[in-house]
Amino acid sequence: MSGSRPVCWVAMVAGSVAASACAPVFSDLQSARTLPPGKVELTPQATSTSFRDDDESEHVQDHLGAQVAVGVAERVELRGRYERILVDDSGGGQDGVHANVVGFGPKVALVRDRVSLYVPVGLAFGNDIESRETLTLQPTVLASFPAGNYVEINTSAKANLPLDDEGDMFRGFGVNLGLGLGPRGGAWSIRPEAGVLFAKDDVKYLHASIGVSLRPR
Repeated sequence: MSGSRPVCWVAMVAGSVAASACAPVFSDLQSARTLPPGKVELTPQATSTSFRDDDESEHVQDHLGAQVAVGVAERVELRGRYERILVDDSGGGQDGVHANVVGFGPKVALVRDRVSLYVPVGLAFGNDIESRETLTLQPTVLASFPAGNYVEINTSAKANLPLDDEGDMFRGFGVNLGLGLGPRGGAWSIRPEAGVLFAKDDVKYLHASIGVSLRPR
């Protein structure tokens, strides 16, 4: 992407949204299940994101973060997310550029344990970031399918909808495919995931992520 990558200053988070970086962050690292009222889930996670168009591809950024979900009613949870992003420079090395991203939104089960709608909104903050210009909405449909007592297949489809014209280059549609590995209904799940976001001008962003969901008894 050297020489053709758009100016890197606005991006968004998947599942919580927005950033100041070179690529959207669009992983989900969750299932379609919602937590019972009063229950909590913590998911620390790590992601690597790359860029691809017709002519070239390039690693863009790495980030570490965490999600916290709380069950607030039958079939309803609230979920928050934080990401710390480290952006690559044009030569492929780390240039020390960082951004902080936060997001928050409700998740509602449409079909218990199988299909949910998650609607987060978020923004970025940090040096030289106009947070109001990074506001993004990301409606997401999650679907989960059991594949045995210790494996669950998790899929998602989402729209990236920047709420400011500055982020319009990242407007697009994303899909993710992941697994939940661990005892069904247990206290933990390992969540590998990969996905692609189709943005404007035939640009694609790809991610590979890993997370661990912890659910205290």
